Amino acid sequence: MPCQEQSEDSHDKRQRHRQQGYNLNRIAERVAEVLRVDPEEVFSKGRQNRKVKARSLLCYWASREL
Repeated sequence: MPCQEQSEDSHDKRQRHRQQGYNLNRIAERVAEVLRVDPEEVFSKGRQNRKVKARSLLCYWASREL
């Protein structure tokens, strides 16, 4: 697939997610659900493994999907 088509597909996908109401807080809630942590832990300070994993997943999803 050419780069321009991939870019348009990515843009369409991002737009669709935004229209569905996805934002940083909603992604954080989903991350908390998937990793079985409290939603507050996703944004809390600390270097505990579960918090690091949650923040990493949040950053990945936010940058790739939104």
